[in-house]
Amino acid sequence: MTMIGNLRTVRLLGALGAIALVGGCGGGGRGAPPVTPTAHVTLRGTIAVPGTTLAGALDVGGAARADTDVLVALLGPEPARVESLAASLGLRRCGGFGRLSTWRAPADAEPEALRTALEHAEPGALTRFSVHGPRRGALEPTDPGYVAWQWNLRAIGAPQAWDLTEGSIGVVVAVIDSGVALAHSELNGRLLAGYDFVSDPTSAADGDGPDPDPTDPVKPATGRVAHGTVVAGVLAANVDGRGIVGVDHRCRVMPLRALGADGRGDPADTWSALIFAGDLDDADLAGFAWFTELFPDGLPADRPRPSEPARVVNLSIATTFDRASAALAIEVERDLLRALVAKGITVVAAAGNGGRELEDATSIVLPAAEPAVLTVGAVLRDGLAAAPSSNTGAAIDLCAPGGTLDPAAALGDPLAVPESGGVPALDAPPRNLTWHAGTSVAAAQVSGVVALMLALRPNATPAELESALRATARDRGAAGVDPAHGAGLVQAARALYAIAGGIAPPEQLVAYDALVRIPADADGAAIDIGNLAGPLRRLAPLRITVDHRGAPSEFVRFATWLDDGDARDAPLTITVDRSGLPDGVFEARVRIESLLGGDLELPVRIVQRSAVPPPPFAIWHVEARDAVTGDPLASADRAITVQSFELTDVPLPAHRAVVVVAGSDLDGDGSIDEDGELFGVDRVGPDARVLRLADGAVVQDLAIELVRRARP
Repeated sequence: MTMIGNLRTVRLLGALGAIALVGGCGGGGRGAPPVTPTAHVTLRGTIAVPGTTLAGALDVGGAARADTDVLVALLGPEPARVESLAASLGLRRCGGFGRLSTWRAPADAEPEALRTALEHAEPGALTRFSVHGPRRGALEPTDPGYVAWQWNLRAIGAPQAWDLTEGSIGVVVAVIDSGVALAHSELNGRLLAGYDFVSDPTSAADGDGPDPDPTDPVKPATGRVAHGTVVAGVLAANVDGRGIVGVDHRCRVMPLRALGADGRGDPADTWSALIFAGDLDDADLAGFAWFTELFPDGLPADRPRPSEPARVVNLSIATTFDRASAALAIEVERDLLRALVAKGITVVAAAGNGGRELEDATSIVLPAAEPAVLTVGAVLRDGLAAAPSSNTGAAIDLCAPGGTLDPAAALGDPLAVPESGGVPALDAPPRNLTWHAGTSVAAAQVSGVVALMLALRPNATPAELESALRATARDRGAAGVDPAHGAGLVQAARALYAIAGGIAPPEQLVAYDALVRIPADADGAAIDIGNLAGPLRRLAPLRITVDHRGAPSEFVRFATWLDDGDARDAPLTITVDRSGLPDGVFEARVRIESLLGGDLELPVRIVQRSAVPPPPFAIWHVEARDAVTGDPLASADRAITVQSFELTDVPLPAHRAVVVVAGSDLDGDGSIDEDGELFGVDRVGPDARVLRLADGAVVQDLAIELVRRARP
């Protein structure tokens, strides 16, 4: 839905209050001013929902990015000739790995043209080269929002796993990512000394190249995702009465920074981080053909080394390599992953979110496609089916909750995975909770389960851990192993009992969600229940009762479960009758009792609407407007769950004065500034901020707080 043209013009001085000028904006005539055709800006920021505290950022600039998403790795006998060749192609040095130098291509570079140029370089200048994309985080874009519970932990059986162990400080998990917010209270006392391996100072955004400080300089308060902090929190957040709970509550986290502030990274920096994580030495790498070529004198004696190696390495990152032009990069990465596993270190990799096959005849996604690692796909909350964006392929070993940022999450039932964001000033629920979705958080949960398993059995090998995880996973999708789910949904408690040996799991009723959700257009819903120890039917008979807790009518009519023979799990189906329900949200409690396996109590939440509003009810509308006339210049529609925004190619009026507003359209009438709507404007203190902009300008801290409009 595009809002330009059908929105009511806001009376700026009346609706927005006083005007605060940025950059000395002067007044202008009341007529609609002409738009400057060559002046365009990009506006980014965040929207604060009532009851939360969010900051934002405004990034204004007309210049194109200096670099593309193309990286080039070069190896030659003479560094001077390599540098000369790179300069002739307009490449910018950004890092390296041994004698291999890495470079960023200019904005107008075409990968195929670069490959051709390198293939026809001056004879003897190069011995090897690689053209590939940057390393990226596997997390989908996320934004702050309130989350009431962690459905993902029930889905993987974590509460029952904690009956056996909450983890051990003897287990070290390396998180190779964008760094970690070291002051994040959810990780107090849990972080080991790490390292920043980002070679390119521009990408690092911390003023230098590699250094001992793995802090991610990008914080949620700037409107950008702190990817590594999210991954570390989902994996290992403390039990401290605030924020969230990680899968493992006691392991130590080794933060290793290999992604820059823009979420991209040079694979060569990841390779250095892999060597650090496993404390690999020459003997671990001597058997690989590339090692003597890139490190003729062995690994540098003065390289950074950890206080102790990791037992688990989490890689919620992915790169797509072209098989023809990136053969060297593929070889190095796969060999390093194999070296870690050979040393007894379990490597967990996110499948990535491209919705593609992990490998085909021309390309391969690494580290996910390497068979030596545990590769994790993502599943949704509803039905625990594979997320459409999750990559697929024969290398997928397991799946875990990744969720979705679908707008339905805004209706009170979150469908994504929560993390507390790493903002120390906001570490008190609900303001510190953020939604995240994708294979990054799925992989983090499996790394947490592996850490729990090692707490019970510290000498377990990667092969033994993988075998136990696959054997105890809940089959999802097509029967048996399939390319979307692998062996199935990871089950923490069952995997712990399997790896511990000699301990039989109890006969115990379990549920795989915290809530039965019945939306306004449904007559019922189902939730899976199961038996921790074996077939669900062994717990029969099951007695099911319903408490409607003062709801206007007894809307739950039937609650039944399907006896599926020897299956450990079966759906509990809830059927509802909406007659007698007024509009609103109502809750009942379904209690399931077994004389042999305890009992469960599950809330059933139903949404009742006599008239379902049109799609805009789940949308924020953001606009850049002419500060003089109020005329719209550009707009964007964002799902309520996605509270950041970006307006690109915004044309400037001749006087270059712009104001940014946002609001809801709950009644779907095309108006965001009317009684009953949530509406806000970027402000400086109590005043609306007017931006006087020029191409290439940068303005920080754009934030819009929405309040309910109530006009006299």
